[in-house]
Amino acid sequence: MRFLKRLFRAFVAASVAATLMALAYAGMLVHDGYRFFLDQPTHGSVLGDVGGVAVYAGDGYDVRGEYGLEYQCVELVNRALVQKHGFRNLAKTGDADTYFWDARAKGLVAYENGGSEPPHAWDVLVFDGGENDGSVGHVAVVTEVSEGTVEFIEQNFHACRLGGLFCRDVWTDSLPLAHEQGTWRVAQGKYPYPVAGWTRPKESR
Repeated sequence: MRFLKRLFRAFVAASVAATLMALAYAGMLVHDGYRFFLDQPTHGSVLGDVGGVAVYAGDGYDVRGEYGLEYQCVELVNRALVQKHGFRNLAKTGDADTYFWDARAKGLVAYENGGSEPPHAWDVLVFDGGENDGSVGHVAVVTEVSEGTVEFIEQNFHACRLGGLFCRDVWTDSLPLAHEQGTWRVAQGKYPYPVAGWTRPKESR
């Protein structure tokens, strides 16, 4: 009898899993933009485009493309620097956090979050807790700065619910921008790291 109960439970569990997978692949398990984790966009599919800079979905493959590992956050930044600034390709020059802490070596100028220089469109927005915090950080590309808000695009950032059961690729987002007593500060928001600052090529100031 116990064996039959276990067999029945296993059958029910397998049936539920199969149903969820079928619904996922049919694109039916979607709520407020969050999709069942098995039904995520395929690697290399276009999530969106701002100003001619495309944002791609990444599936964790370590495939190196022209601008770096596809499609990590750094790959987007390298591509945007080339497309919007005519800057040299910075592929193979370091992780996301180096775009702030090693900006000078890359030919970029770094502006600290909370300093006197505001972010501009097509700046590199760098998220990191500190030069020696042990993380690789995250980078995004500023697309618009308006009163009180910084808008940006990014790759390889996911928002999840219910313990990761439902997730979505966040490819465009915004954060509050405070301007007080001559300083500019971008809030951390939901991101795991604070905004260290923003960088841009020297001639783009």
